[in-house]
Amino acid sequence: MIARAAFGEAARLGVPIAGEQGCAWPVRVEGQVRGWLKRHANAAAARREGEAVAAMRAADGGDVAIADVLAIDGRWMLTAHAPGVPVQEADEVAWTRLGTWCARLRTLPTPADALPLAHALTKRWIAATDALNLVDAPPDPGLRVLAQYGRGWAHRDLRPDHVRQAGGRLTVFDAGQARPDHRYADAVVVQVAAGDVAVARLHPEGLDEEAWRAARRLHALATWAWALRHADVGQAAAGRARWHAIG
Repeated sequence: MIARAAFGEAARLGVPIAGEQGCAWPVRVEGQVRGWLKRHANAAAARREGEAVAAMRAADGGDVAIADVLAIDGRWMLTAHAPGVPVQEADEVAWTRLGTWCARLRTLPTPADALPLAHALTKRWIAATDALNLVDAPPDPGLRVLAQYGRGWAHRDLRPDHVRQAGGRLTVFDAGQARPDHRYADAVVVQVAAGDVAVARLHPEGLDEEAWRAARRLHALATWAWALRHADVGQAAAGRARWHAIG
């Protein structure tokens, strides 16, 4: 019923919510938000998100779930609505459960990748420093340490407003950036959005300090470069400030 009500009716749904991955409209049935209609940049991006959600559903241990993709039509995607309220930054119990979920994610099978992780991380670093014209910022040696942990599935945008809590259950949604990545791909986002306490719950085993520092520096660079490319002054300033603060 939701799919029939949503596809082809984007104009009727009003002004969309714009994001990095595209635009999204809330889909209401009998006055209640029941799903989200998302328009990706292209059909390949929609298909990748659908494949990521399908893979990540295997990490559902009964207390943390990922919002289902209900239908895909070209670059259009319909997802289920995640009920509840956003998880709180200081909710240590919720972040502990999310840490368990992320650990399960990292154990799931991932597609083969022709480019070794160390090379991929170095390439990402160089692309960002070139865009920022940072000629005195060679790749962090910690990237090789980080790469030794291998790739695992990651949501890569695990901000509090992408996790809903209802009836003792957490639901993660908006997997537009999800893909296999380095060990701390979720933690670097959580650290910025929710702080160090949440990171400690996400990784109770502790952090490899050299790898963690390299991951944070890479994330700051990538944020700064992305924001400049998209003329996002606030995000550019935040990324630059984090880069200089980490050193």
